[in-house]
Amino acid sequence: GDHDLVLLLHVIEHMPDPNAELRIMHRTLRQGGYLVIETPTYDSLSFKVLRHRERSLRILDHLFFFTPKTLGQLLERNGFRVVKTQYVGRTLNVDRLIFDVGLVTSNARLSRILRGIATKTGLAKLRFRINIHDMQRIYAVKY
Repeated sequence: GDHDLVLLLHVIEHMPDPNAELRIMHRTLRQGGYLVIETPTYDSLSFKVLRHRERSLRILDHLFFFTPKTLGQLLERNGFRVVKTQYVGRTLNVDRLIFDVGLVTSNARLSRILRGIATKTGLAKLRFRINIHDMQRIYAVKY
């Protein structure tokens, strides 16, 4: 391969066959090239507390869920070595937070009420950053 970097931000959990896709990426990367993957962390506190109600599990096109260990094992099987793991946060706006609350609670009425309040007060588009360690970013190198 001749590429230095492959970047998968919230992609691998949607792939029907991550092994096959990783083999393709391995071929496209040069020796020593990097693969960076960001995906939900399945063994985070939010998954443990919310279990089947966790937001990432409620998204129907999320096909696979990974812990740093299982993602590392998948990468190793496909010719990559993990060199760094980070737990990264995300930037949300209040509207997206309300959407997530609606998913977790399965309460459309609550979501509508909160969305109405947020829109009327002008808070809906307010952005903020959180990091509850529910997203992992894995840096791996092709060997």
